[in-house]
Amino acid sequence: MKKTVRNYIILGISLAALIFGIVIWGIGVGQQFAKYNHGIHATDEGRWVLTCVDKHGTYTYTCDHCHEQLNSWTRFF
Repeated sequence: MKKTVRNYIILGISLAALIFGIVIWGIGVGQQFAKYNHGIHATDEGRWVLTCVDKHGTYTYTCDHCHEQLNSWTRFF
């Protein structure tokens, strides 16, 4: 009986951690999409251009006007 209760507690904590991780990841992706702004850099209205994809799957976009960079874990187009 105690082993079953312990397993349910561990399962509950694991699910809570997973949900928390998904929420935090979603917030980060949402901020990246907001900064990407459909390919238009809000500061100077330059275009975001994909300039690099590294071996870890990180996409780097560079503004063609001011050369500011945006790193993302998702591809925007």
